[in-house]
Amino acid sequence: MLLLLENAKELDPLDKHVHSARNFYEQKNHYLEHIFSQAEQESESIGNQQLLPITQKFIAYYKNTSALLEGDKLAFSDLADELLMLEQERKVPSQGLIPLKQINADINRLIDLYREEYRRVLNKLGKQRGAKELWHAYIVQLESLYTDKELLGEVEKNPTLNFEKTRGSSLVKDKKDQLTGKLAPLIWGNGLPEKTVVLTFDDGPHRLRTAKILDTLNTYGVKGYFFAVGKNLGSVKGEVKLHKRNKAIIKRITDEGHILANHSFSHKELTKLSKEDKIKELSSTNELIKTSTGFDNYLFRPPYGSKNPELEIIAKEQGLSNIMWNVDSMDWADPIPESINERVFKLLEKKKRGILLFHDIHKQTVNALPALLEGLALRGYRVVTVDGSPFTQGHSGIPKPPEAEAPELYKKSWAVVIGVNKYKHWPKLDYAVSDATSIAQKLHENFGFKKENIIELYDEKATRDNIAEVLGYTLADPKKISKDDRVFIFYAGHGATRELPSGSNLGYLIPVDAEFDKFQTKSISMSMLNDFSSLIPAKHVYFVMDSCYSGLALTRAGGGGKQSYNYLEHITNRTARQIITAGGADQEVSDGGPGGHSIFTWTLLQALDGKADTDDNGYITASEIGTYVSPVVASYAPQTPAFGNLLGSQGGDFVFKLNQNTKERSQKEANQAKQEQVKVLAENTHNLATEIERPLELQKTRSANGEAATDNNDVSLKDNKRVQAAHKADAEALKLYKKGDLIAAEKKWAKAVKLNPYNINIVNNYGFVLDKLGRNDEALIWYYRTVELDPKRTPIYLNLGDMMVKLGKPSLAIPYYQRYLHLYPSYKKANELQEKIDKLSSDTIYEI
Repeated sequence: MLLLLENAKELDPLDKHVHSARNFYEQKNHYLEHIFSQAEQESESIGNQQLLPITQKFIAYYKNTSALLEGDKLAFSDLADELLMLEQERKVPSQGLIPLKQINADINRLIDLYREEYRRVLNKLGKQRGAKELWHAYIVQLESLYTDKELLGEVEKNPTLNFEKTRGSSLVKDKKDQLTGKLAPLIWGNGLPEKTVVLTFDDGPHRLRTAKILDTLNTYGVKGYFFAVGKNLGSVKGEVKLHKRNKAIIKRITDEGHILANHSFSHKELTKLSKEDKIKELSSTNELIKTSTGFDNYLFRPPYGSKNPELEIIAKEQGLSNIMWNVDSMDWADPIPESINERVFKLLEKKKRGILLFHDIHKQTVNALPALLEGLALRGYRVVTVDGSPFTQGHSGIPKPPEAEAPELYKKSWAVVIGVNKYKHWPKLDYAVSDATSIAQKLHENFGFKKENIIELYDEKATRDNIAEVLGYTLADPKKISKDDRVFIFYAGHGATRELPSGSNLGYLIPVDAEFDKFQTKSISMSMLNDFSSLIPAKHVYFVMDSCYSGLALTRAGGGGKQSYNYLEHITNRTARQIITAGGADQEVSDGGPGGHSIFTWTLLQALDGKADTDDNGYITASEIGTYVSPVVASYAPQTPAFGNLLGSQGGDFVFKLNQNTKERSQKEANQAKQEQVKVLAENTHNLATEIERPLELQKTRSANGEAATDNNDVSLKDNKRVQAAHKADAEALKLYKKGDLIAAEKKWAKAVKLNPYNINIVNNYGFVLDKLGRNDEALIWYYRTVELDPKRTPIYLNLGDMMVKLGKPSLAIPYYQRYLHLYPSYKKANELQEKIDKLSSDTIYEI
C-alpha cells in the first residue's frame, strides 16, 4: 500500500495507484477478520492458562520471519494491540503475556521513531525523501522487492474492488450536493459554510478504539458521525440481537450526542451484490441501529464510496441520504498520526470546508485526533453537522427523507389581540400595545393568520363589553368558527387577583374601562374565561396573557409523545384549551424590556421565531412554548410564567408551523448575539459580575434588536484570558466534585460562571452543584439560565422536573418531565418516569 501511494500523482480515489492500494487494504482486512474470528472461536474452548494458538502463531511469525522489514512491522499494529486486549480479557497469566507485550512495545518504538522523524519534516507521506532518512530507507527496500507494474498487475488479476464503481466514476473534486431527483440525496461536503468541517468515522464500532475516540471528542467538546458496520452491532437472523461486546460503546455514542449511521451490514462492495442482497445490507443495519438507539436512521455511507443507480434508488426507498466525503485522511494506509493530520490540513487549505473521513478502528486515528482537533481550532474551523449548522443535542443535521406534502393542521386560523396602555383608572403602561401589535404582525406574517381573521382591540377599544362580545359571541358563532379551526387569544395589560371567602383566589383581566377599587364590575374573570373557552367551536384555543394573576384552574394533559408528523396529527386531532400567563398573583410583571417589549412578550416572540422548537421538527407547540418561555423569563425577571391546560382540554396541543425565513432569521440573530457576547467577555470581571446581578438591564441594552443570548464556544474566544480562566476553574471544580467536595466545587464554579456566564456547561454545572447542596432556589435560577442559553439541552428538562418536585410544586414538574421524554424517548428509565408523571397527574386539577 505504501509503495503504491508513494507513486500516486495525487491522492484521488480514482487514481489507479490509490485504487490498487485500497484493494490491498481490503485484502488485509479480510485476513484480520479471519484471524479475529478464529481467535474468538478458540477462546470458547481453550483455557486461560496459555495463549490462543492463533496468538502463538502470530508471535512466531513476527519473531522468526527473516524477510520482515522494520517498516513492515507497522502493518501489525492493530493486530498485536487487539490480540493483547483479547488475551488480557481472557485473564491469561501475566507471564504468558510477555511475548505479546514485547511485540507491542517493538511496534510502538518504531512508530515513535517515524513520528519523531516526521515532526521534523512536516510533509505528507513520501515527499522530501532526503529529509526522512528512516522512511526513505524503508521505501527504497520496498522498491527493491516490488515494482510498480507488478503491484498494479496483481490487483488487475485479482481485484477486490470494482475500479469504476469505487466512489463513483463521475467524481469531481467540487461535486455539488444532490438533494432532489429520483436517486437518494447525496451530500459531499463542498457546500458547507467556509471554515466548517464534519467529523465522520467509518467501519466501527470498535470496542477499544471507538471508546478512546469518544473520550477525545468529549474532551474537546465536539460531536461526530459514526458510520457503523451492521455486523459489528449485532445479527439479524429471524430476530435482531445486539452484540454484548459493543453495547456500552453504542450507548455512549448516542448518549454523548453523536450520530450512529449506516455503513452496510458486511462492508462488502455493494455494487457487486444482487438487488435483494443490497436491500438486506441496508435494512438489516437500519434495524440494528433502531434497536440500539430507539431512533430511525436516515444516513448511509456506501463502503468505499462505491455506488450505482440501483443502490441509490434502494437507499431512497429506505429513506436514506448518502453522506460522502471530500477530505480523505487516508488513515487506513498511513501509520503516522502527524502525516495524517498534515494531509487533512493541506486539503482544507484548498477546500476551506469539508466532510472528513476517518476510521475508528485504527490506533493511528486515535493518536492523530487530539492534535487534529487542536489544529482545527487554531485555524478557526468549527465542527458542524452535515447541513452546516451547529451540532446540538436537539439538532444533528440529519437530512430528512422527502415526504409527501403534509395535510394542513387547521382549516382556518383566528386571533384576538388585546393591548392596553392608556388606562382610565389604572396606572398607564408603556409597552402593552407594542407587545400586542408585534404579536398580531407575527401571526400574520409568519403563521398564515389572515388579517381579516385577526381582531385587534387596543386602548379605548379594549373595553369590557368589546372583549366579552368578541370572546362570547363572535368566536362562539359556529357559522364563522368551525371545529377544525384554531383560535389564538393574546392579552397585554393589567391583571388582578381577588381572594374569595373560601380562601381560594380568582384572577381577572383588567380592560381599559375597569375601575381601580371596584374592578370586578368591568373586568373579565378567569371563570368567565373558562366559559368563553368552552363556547368556542374550534378544536384548539390558546390564551396568552401578558399579565399576572392567579385563581385559574388548570389541568395537565398532552405535551408527550414521540417526534414525528404522526405525533402532530395526534395532538391536533384532540381538543386543546391551553393558557400561559406572565406570572402569578404575588409577582409584578415587568412592563419594560428588550426591544420595546415586556420581558414576557420579548421571550414569546423569540419562541415563535424558532427558539422553542426544541425537537427541531419545524413545528412549535404550546407545550414547547411553555417549557421555553417560563424558565427564560424567570432567568431575567422576578416573575415565573405559569402554563397548562384549561378544563375541557383532551390531550391536544396548539401548533405553529415554522417557515424557512423564520428559521434563517433566528439563526442570524443568534449569531449576532454571539458577537455581542464576545464584546462583553472582553470587559472586566466587575462588569460581568454586575451583569449576573442585573440580567434584565443588560439584556435590554444588548438585545434591542431581539437577539437571544446563546452558548458561546466559538473558537474566536479560545485565546481570551477570561475564557481560559473560566475553563480552568470549571475543570478544577469538576475534579473537586468527583472527589465529593461539593462545597469547594461550588466555589470554583461560582468563580467560573462570573468569568464566563455564557458557557452552557459552566452555567449548568453551577446549577447542578447548587442542587446537590440543597440550595434549591438558587439552583433553579441557574437551571432557568441553562434553558435560556440552550433550550435544546435535553437533560435540563429532567433536572427542572426534579427541582419542581423538591420545591413542592409537583404540578409544575409534569410538563418538564413530558418535554424530556419527548426529546429523549429512548431514556432507559422512560417507563419509570412515565409512571411518575401519571402519579403526579392523579390530582388532575390545580390552581395557579
